[in-house]
Amino acid sequence: MVIIGAIMKFFSIIGCIVLLLTGCLNNTINHNTSRPLAPSEISTSYPDSRYLIARGYGNSKTSAQFRAKSELANIFESKINSELKLETRAVSDSIKGEYSTETIDSFINIYSHVTLKGVQVKDIKSDEGQYTALAILDKIQAQDNWLNEIFILDQKIDTEFQTIQKQKSKLHWIKHVQTIWHCWLERTSIVSRLSVIGSKTPAEKIRLKNILELIAIIKNNIKLFISISGNYGKIISDNIAKTLNNEGFVISDNLQKADVFISGHLSVEPLEMINEEWKFSRASVSLHIIDCATNNQVYNITENIRRGHLTTKESIHKSINAISIIVQKRLLSMFDPLKDNK
Repeated sequence: MVIIGAIMKFFSIIGCIVLLLTGCLNNTINHNTSRPLAPSEISTSYPDSRYLIARGYGNSKTSAQFRAKSELANIFESKINSELKLETRAVSDSIKGEYSTETIDSFINIYSHVTLKGVQVKDIKSDEGQYTALAILDKIQAQDNWLNEIFILDQKIDTEFQTIQKQKSKLHWIKHVQTIWHCWLERTSIVSRLSVIGSKTPAEKIRLKNILELIAIIKNNIKLFISISGNYGKIISDNIAKTLNNEGFVISDNLQKADVFISGHLSVEPLEMINEEWKFSRASVSLHIIDCATNNQVYNITENIRRGHLTTKESIHKSINAISIIVQKRLLSMFDPLKDNK
């Protein structure tokens, strides 16, 4: 019995030792995983020559991750935005404002936003319960991906230029220039990303000035014939002609020589409404844009609008003016090569 008691006491002591060691080991592991990485450890594991790093802080793991990724994207977005706007302003000034900087800036703001692929996020929980996240981008991997994207965009731009030369319909030129414009924006934004990580890029085959000069050539070679019927049709026809002419398009007085035929009808009618002080009128317009080279209808515009005033005459005038402005904006959107009207 003495021997058995001694053996049981021995195993009891061993068990306590094992529990003590396990607890110490667990405390060591937990301490190591919650400890923020020291700057020297980060620079050793992720050297600047290979990786781009941004930090994010938050009260939760999710918020820290989001902020880290956002900080990394901001590094690129600010660079893209500033470089694109610097170039477009210089070009716009050199060609005396063919397009305002505000028009081009609206597109730049879209293409400045970056969705980074291949970003790793490493989370470290601090002793205070705060989270620190490291967003890590492999520069070499990113460089390879972006150079490949530039290669594809260059091929697409070349294809669009070749297609323009083969197109019989001048109206179709606009769509191809739109594609070239958006490819150029995407390419230039990628070039800015590469400059952030210190990489060189293939030389440009086309610059913004080339695109804007091509647009001017296209506008000068597309002749528009406008014919809108109705009692007030001539008013809206003249307004459209003036607006498109100011944008560089040629207005033809001969349908046989036109490339685009804008036809339609405008009707205006007073409305009987129970209102002793105000008189209302409604203007309705239906336009058809026809490609004269193919005789195909390529675009339709249907609008109606109601306006009121103290007199019927003024309400008619206001409704015509309002619907004219709407139609002009829609036509400009269709004919503007810098916009995407898919």
